Amino acid sequence: MKIKDLAEKLDYWIIPKKHQESYDNCGLIVGSGEKTITGILTTLDVTEEVVLEAEKLGCNLIISHHPIIFFAIKSMVDNNSNQKTIMLAISKGISIYAAHTSLDNRFTGGINETLAQKIGLQNITPFKKLKTELPGWSDDIIMGSGAIGYLSEPKPVIDFLYDLRKTIDISCPIKYSFIKKNIQISKLLCVQALDYLWQKKLRSWVPNCLLLLTLRIMVSLMKKI
Repeated sequence: MKIKDLAEKLDYWIIPKKHQESYDNCGLIVGSGEKTITGILTTLDVTEEVVLEAEKLGCNLIISHHPIIFFAIKSMVDNNSNQKTIMLAISKGISIYAAHTSLDNRFTGGINETLAQKIGLQNITPFKKLKTELPGWSDDIIMGSGAIGYLSEPKPVIDFLYDLRKTIDISCPIKYSFIKKNIQISKLLCVQALDYLWQKKLRSWVPNCLLLLTLRIMVSLMKKI
């Protein structure tokens, strides 16, 4: 399969670019789409070390979560790490595809639903359901940002966080803030980042709800793997 063929499948059938946030830059953003795929390396961010690892493993396609290019580039010189990485990838014949908010906004089988299921939440629904309206798409696949779910019974927030580390089997600390230890929680909202929190004005959304930033946990799981 050619790189461009996989990119087209991802862009339409798996994580539609139609649903990326307006500020984002998802899709195939570095390299040639005409080459046949020899291997794929997945990563959270693309760095020079990641490019060299891809070369060592025989991978000519890197699929990252974060785009290595967010804004317009007016020059391409080796005076910052991003541009060095882009130039290195091109010199090695390695293409880069970014998933980011196209993936964040996929509910069915996406990051938030998967985590919500993993920690045993019930009645899981997207915080904001998005209209797909793509010809050929199954009605069983839901696009939406965030995931809301309920615990089987209320639990002190600190107890929940201790249990969370065991449930998802990670060794690094889970950071928390603005939490009173005696608060009982019954509902969780899983989202990727704090800017999402501010955009949706969630600070006064609902009592007894814990906001779970899944990006931190996703990084931890990737490190463990």
